[in-house]
Amino acid sequence: MTMRTFSSGATRDNSDDKLDYEGFICPIALETYAEYLHKHRIQSDGKKRDSDSWQKGIPIKECVKSLLRHTVDLWKINRGHIAFDRKDGHEINMSEAACAIVFNAFAILHELAALPCTIPPAPCQYGDEMADQGSHDTSCHCCIREDKRAA
Repeated sequence: MTMRTFSSGATRDNSDDKLDYEGFICPIALETYAEYLHKHRIQSDGKKRDSDSWQKGIPIKECVKSLLRHTVDLWKINRGHIAFDRKDGHEINMSEAACAIVFNAFAILHELAALPCTIPPAPCQYGDEMADQGSHDTSCHCCIREDKRAA
């Protein structure tokens, strides 16, 4: 493994294979997203939900439905139309629609990462004949973290 040496003399492993959150995530976009989430903590019954309430689990089917509604809002806005909130009638802006899409995408990713996969593997791309010879593709087609679940 390649080591890095800093001018101070400190050494660290090479960072090529490490996740670069600082580069992958924009702090301004993240702050906008957090402000959106904070604003939406008040439920329709007037009670304030915990900020991590969504991590208790929202069915993927419901997330997809919501994500598509918000995608249509963003699409309409992008084409010069006006989108209105279905609850209180306020005009939705592009940032609000994008944050709603991100929320649903994160909720879907959370469900895929946190819960065991219940969808059977996709059919083998090589066919049954190749499967008998040990080339069977057994990867799960519904999640990206199968390798961590098997451990």
